[in-house]
Amino acid sequence: MTRTAVLVDFGGVLTTSVLQAFEDFGASVGAVPGLLLELLSSDAACRKLLVEHESGGIDADAFDRGFAEQLDVYVRDGDLRAEHAFSVFGRPFLVLHYRMHRKPAS
Repeated sequence: MTRTAVLVDFGGVLTTSVLQAFEDFGASVGAVPGLLLELLSSDAACRKLLVEHESGGIDADAFDRGFAEQLDVYVRDGDLRAEHAFSVFGRPFLVLHYRMHRKPAS
């Protein structure tokens, strides 16, 4: 295949910012603001996953599985899922169930 052009998108000019997408996802699951971006910038395993995905070394599914392992979430039925349990005075109080799925291709 001969390439005739290269498209480079810095900072979400033509597409949505990947950093904002991580921040929005973190907010949607109740993560501490900036947690996902902190992991991507300071955790070697998370940073490697992002670089490999952004450079085409791994596909989105491999990135999801790898990042999920770092976040202590799991994949079921193609969705990322997590549960967070809360206790009050040592007794179970609330369990939150999170699910993230990809938007259908348009």
